[in-house]
Amino acid sequence: MNLRSSASSPATDADRRLAQLVVGLLPRLGRLMSDALRSAAGPSAVRVRLLSALAHKGPTRAGELATFCATTPSGVTELIESLEADGHVRRGPDPTDRRVVVISLTEHGRAELVRAEALVTAAVTRALDRLTPEQRARLVAALADLNEILASTSQAHHKENANVH
Repeated sequence: MNLRSSASSPATDADRRLAQLVVGLLPRLGRLMSDALRSAAGPSAVRVRLLSALAHKGPTRAGELATFCATTPSGVTELIESLEADGHVRRGPDPTDRRVVVISLTEHGRAELVRAEALVTAAVTRALDRLTPEQRARLVAALADLNEILASTSQAHHKENANVH
């Protein structure tokens, strides 16, 4: 894989087109996810995003969840209240600062996340069924490369932010 530095070479038209193709997938994947969840009476995409954040991050402050879910503090509070009423999350004290409340995923919430992920995975699998074996192999390789690049970019960004704060 070629990991060229954006500082060493300017983006070409081909680079911009590739970026547009990747970004153009996001709304389509979001619709596919929302449709799959809705058709099976699953949770909304924003509920899944919050549950997923908790599954990956562990107990988290509501403000951080609002940022992660790209919503307002009042919006995330309503979402947390709804998830708490359904038994998917619980509020508790932060072990490092008992004045702070953190939100945690419950076993019921983890099961709901597993169910949602299965619904979305099934929908994506159905969509990918139309690929030939050759197309599938190319897509697997390209997505593995993209995932690696985005992961390293994300890690570098988090390190830079940690050094600034």
